[in-house]
Amino acid sequence: MKPERYRFCSSPEHGVSRREFLGGLAASMFWGVGLATDNVVMSEAQAAEVKKQGKRVIILYLGGGASQLETWDPKPGRPTGGPFGAIDTSAPGVRISELLPKLAKQMHHMAIVRSVNNAAMGADHDGTGMSIGRKKDPFVNYPSFAEIAAKELGRQDVKLPDHVELQMTDVFRYESKVPPSFLGAAVQPVMLTGGKRPENLDRLAELSGLDHSDREALRSLVGKRFERERRLPAAQGYNQTFQRLRGLMSSDELFDVDKSPPKDLERYGSGSLARHCLLARRLVEAGVSVVKVRHTWWDTHADNFEGHRVLTQDLDHALSLLLADLHDRGMLKDTLVLTTSEFGRTPAISSELGRDHWANAWSVTLAGCGVPGGAVVGATNEDGTAVTERMVTPADLHHTYYRALGIDPRKTYTVGSRPVYLADETGEPIHELLP
Repeated sequence: MKPERYRFCSSPEHGVSRREFLGGLAASMFWGVGLATDNVVMSEAQAAEVKKQGKRVIILYLGGGASQLETWDPKPGRPTGGPFGAIDTSAPGVRISELLPKLAKQMHHMAIVRSVNNAAMGADHDGTGMSIGRKKDPFVNYPSFAEIAAKELGRQDVKLPDHVELQMTDVFRYESKVPPSFLGAAVQPVMLTGGKRPENLDRLAELSGLDHSDREALRSLVGKRFERERRLPAAQGYNQTFQRLRGLMSSDELFDVDKSPPKDLERYGSGSLARHCLLARRLVEAGVSVVKVRHTWWDTHADNFEGHRVLTQDLDHALSLLLADLHDRGMLKDTLVLTTSEFGRTPAISSELGRDHWANAWSVTLAGCGVPGGAVVGATNEDGTAVTERMVTPADLHHTYYRALGIDPRKTYTVGSRPVYLADETGEPIHELLP
């Protein structure tokens, strides 16, 4: 339930339910997969090597727009700084908001980009500019970074979805207003809401296990014959979709966070973000390539400081545990962990003690996959109103994300006769964040 003491934007959202996703997935795959084929820039051997490396991505999406001044780029003592101070971290010389004491101890695993500017793409809540890393095109529905990563990193030897999104609630899904990309339904996320297991995974009570297996064997036989006769990407995608749905059914307990070891449940606690970060860890351990964790209500147009005091407690606890666990398990070297949003928040403080939307100078973080811990890229002026060093665009970030994952951002997909780069050609990777 939305807290009454905060006033947020009233932009409507229409989430795609798990039932709708599963119901339409096979049909969407059949008609949609053939829209895009790889124009081979990376060889098949190179592409196979990327998959074999077992890279994966966890995206923490702070929906509504987290304030950089109350998180990664504090300005204590300045008129724009607000009431909170800055603290030292485990990375020498790097200071972050005092609201993040646990993450301060993990800063040697993290890098901060303090000079993000996506103003040219608009500061609206659909988040498209940050998710696709380029301007919208009326003629091409570009895939998001998460969708492309799912396609490039997805492994057919793992009978699980390549892309899972974990949401607090069914609302505040701004990206749901964006039409499906040219990659089709195969790379769209399986949506899990409120920490609940997916619906419709159980076998019908009136159907015996033997009957269920026989039906699947018959479907597989007919499907493979259809695929051989047609020799079309859409036919192959249709069969792969059914294989992944079977994988969902056979991995039911994986999606139930309450099946985690009691010690983990106690450490992470009952907060939704913490439970979702624990589930994200379980999913990438099991072979899911891309997990997006959505945490909402950061749109603090009023009472920004009390709002962030509450919200950062969740972020501090959940992300610090996730990073520590991935490191302790030896997984952080192969897992890219991002914190991002649609935009930041204004340095100016309103009469309602709020901060509005601000795309001109704000921060994101990266960790894992060889990203040097403790690195800081870019800077803003003393009031945080402008970038003074190393401006970074969404295109630059996407080039960096792909490079960290071992994916060539100059690879192209072909839409009709039009080649489309994975990352916008205007961008360049942030080389100081790459191994």
